[in-house]
Amino acid sequence: MDLHLNDGWATSAVFSPSLARQQQHQAKEWSYVDQWLQAKYHPRPVPPFERNTDTLRALTALAAANEAADEERASQLEFKQNILSSYRPKRPDDKVIRIKEGLNRDAGKALDSIAGASVKLGADFGNISQSREALLYLTKEECEIEHSILPEEQTLKTLVADIQEAEESLRKFQSEAYETPKDLPAKLAEWTRTVKILQQKSAEYKDRATSLQNAYRRNPPRYTVENLAELESEVLELQDHVRSLNGQVKAYTLLPPDPKAAQRKIEEAKEELGRLKSQREELYQDSSRLGFGLDIIKGSYI
Repeated sequence: MDLHLNDGWATSAVFSPSLARQQQHQAKEWSYVDQWLQAKYHPRPVPPFERNTDTLRALTALAAANEAADEERASQLEFKQNILSSYRPKRPDDKVIRIKEGLNRDAGKALDSIAGASVKLGADFGNISQSREALLYLTKEECEIEHSILPEEQTLKTLVADIQEAEESLRKFQSEAYETPKDLPAKLAEWTRTVKILQQKSAEYKDRATSLQNAYRRNPPRYTVENLAELESEVLELQDHVRSLNGQVKAYTLLPPDPKAAQRKIEEAKEELGRLKSQREELYQDSSRLGFGLDIIKGSYI
C-alpha cells in the first residue's frame, strides 16, 4: 500500500504511535480521493496534480460535498418514485359502463357522435345545453362564413371564366392560321427592295414634276381653252371630210387600174344610168295615166 510518505519520514515514526495513526488516516483519505477522481474522470486518466496536505484537504471536502449532493438527489428521486408508485387512477363508474354496454349499435354510434361533437365544440360532455348552444353558435358561424365567401366565389368564377377565355384565345392564336409563313423572310426582303425602288421612283417623279412646273412658269403654253375648242371643231370637220372622201374612194375601187379601161367603165355606167333614168320616167308616166283612169272609174260608180 502506498502510504504517500514524504521524505521527512524517519525511523522515529515507527516508534511514534500518534504519527503512525496520522499517516494511516491520510493514506485512507488519499485512497478515497483517488477513487472519487477516477470515477469522475472515467474513462480518461486523472490529470497529475501536486499531492500535499492542502490539496488533500480541499479534495476531501469537495468529494464529501459531491457525495452529499448525490445522496440528496437520490433521496429526491426515491421520494418521487414513491409518490408516483402510490398514485393509481380511479376506476370509471360502473354505472356508466353498464349504461354504455346496454346501448344498441345505433345508440352507441349516436353517443360517440355526441362525444366527438362535444370535444370539437369544446363543450362539456355532460352539459346538453352547453353543447346545444355551441352547436347553434357553430351553425351561425358557418352561415356567416358561407355568406362572406359568396363574393370570393363569384370572383373566383369570373377569374376561371377569364382564364378559360384567355386559354381559348391562346389556342386560337397558336393555330396554323396565325403561324408565321415560312417564306415571310423572303417576302420581307422583296418588299423592302420594292419599297426602296418605289421611293427612288417617287423622288424621280417629284423631280420631274418640279422641272415641268418650272418649265411651265418659264414658257407658258400658247394655246388657251378657247383655241383648243376651235381646233377640236376643225379636227372634227376634217374627220367628216375624210370619211366622205373615203366613201368616194371606195366607189372607185371597182374600176380597173388602167385609166382608159376605167374611163370606158365610167362611160358604160353613165349610159346605164341614163337608160335607168328613162325607164324610171316611163314608169312614172304609166303610173300617172293608170291613176287618172282609176279616178274616172271611181267617179262613175259614185
